[in-house]
Amino acid sequence: AGVHVYSQTDDALYAGRGLVALHAWQAGPKVVKLPEKLLVRELFVPDAPEQLTDTLQFETEAFETRLFEVRRP
Repeated sequence: AGVHVYSQTDDALYAGRGLVALHAWQAGPKVVKLPEKLLVRELFVPDAPEQLTDTLQFETEAFETRLFEVRRP
């Protein structure tokens, strides 16, 4: 159908207006595929570095929310 799939897990994922957020239902490793290489910075982490990537990989606890700012380079 031409729709981009950001994640293969059953977590809540929101993407739009320069933000990508994942709310984990279960603890464990998470992989979020972006539609293209973007500059990404995690917002809940003080002084988080910005990186150019099309894949986010991280671990979460159950019911944890991770929020990322994304923008084109």
